[in-house]
Amino acid sequence: MLCSSLTRENTEQIQLTVKTEEQKINVYTGVLALGFENIKTMSHDKFCLRWNEFESNIQVAFQQLRDEKDFFDVTLACDDEQVQAHKIILSACSPFFRNILRRNPHQHPLLYLKGVKFTELQSVLTFMYHGEVNVAQEDLNSFLAVAEDLKVKGLTENKA
Repeated sequence: MLCSSLTRENTEQIQLTVKTEEQKINVYTGVLALGFENIKTMSHDKFCLRWNEFESNIQVAFQQLRDEKDFFDVTLACDDEQVQAHKIILSACSPFFRNILRRNPHQHPLLYLKGVKFTELQSVLTFMYHGEVNVAQEDLNSFLAVAEDLKVKGLTENKA
């Protein structure tokens, strides 16, 4: 069995530690962008490369995409306002959105959410992009009702 952990020693060097039952090999390469071209594989073993800060980096990337308004590909409308989002984020966070977007493969769909207040929609999107949201106590019940209607993962009982 072969598995490795990938850790950043500093900005100039990446350490790849490979562990097998018989041996432990430390292989140093240049920056990650080199693609580990200098690493030699041993016989039929496979390398398991793990990005230790994957979750935090993805969370930051999601936040940056939203904050910098990059690559928006869906518009959500409610009340008299609208907001742009990413289909991939909506689909990953909500089977409701996934089903709608799957059945309507338009390049940039406009989805009208009847009965949803704009502040509730903004809070739901903040939860989807950041993994957390602050909601005032007086708004909590209506926020959770919208989250339930939209089947937002992490806020509802729905396991789908």
